[in-house]
Amino acid sequence: MSRGEARPKAILNVDASRTCYRPKNTRMFNVCTLATHPIGIARPFDHRSSKVKRTLPLLLAALLAASTLARAATHDANASQPSLQEAQSAAARLGQLYDSNYAAKNADAMAQLYAEDGLLVSPAGKIIKGRAALKQYYEQRFSSGAKQHHIHVIDARAQGDGGFSIAEFSVEVPKGDGTFRQEGGHIVAVYVKESDGWHFRVVEPSTVAKD
Repeated sequence: MSRGEARPKAILNVDASRTCYRPKNTRMFNVCTLATHPIGIARPFDHRSSKVKRTLPLLLAALLAASTLARAATHDANASQPSLQEAQSAAARLGQLYDSNYAAKNADAMAQLYAEDGLLVSPAGKIIKGRAALKQYYEQRFSSGAKQHHIHVIDARAQGDGGFSIAEFSVEVPKGDGTFRQEGGHIVAVYVKESDGWHFRVVEPSTVAKD
């Protein structure tokens, strides 16, 4: 065929009695037949259309799987977050344990109320971090004669993997002359819910001395 000649049309002389089909093993062309005898080439087969048809189901399946995983992750995250009632109960319980351990002068039990990396801002402003340091702090506190510690939780809220609270407190601390004075104020506490229960993450009291 010379360059000036027109390319023949893809569809040959196929009359209405012929049936066109594409055999399974034929990728390039559709074939038209009368009965079982091949007649000619009907039209070329588009590879790109076939690839799109094969790719779309895989893409849809991937999107569905991603959506399912995202919903599962959101559900798990919501399930692990404590409720308001749970946070309030934890705040009240930790306050009670703090007072009872203080009365028993049990420094080790006091330290265990905190998370492993929990910290206390002491009334003097010093930051005590970690259970070992907290135990030492309470040992010194008890040896000084501090006693009668009382906590009353005013409000508590859930947040993230734990919560926070504001409480009133009072405690009796020794004076230099052998007598005691009462200190009181407020405590801001942050809690965390861990695998072995609730713990203080941060405790910071604000005190006003009463002579």
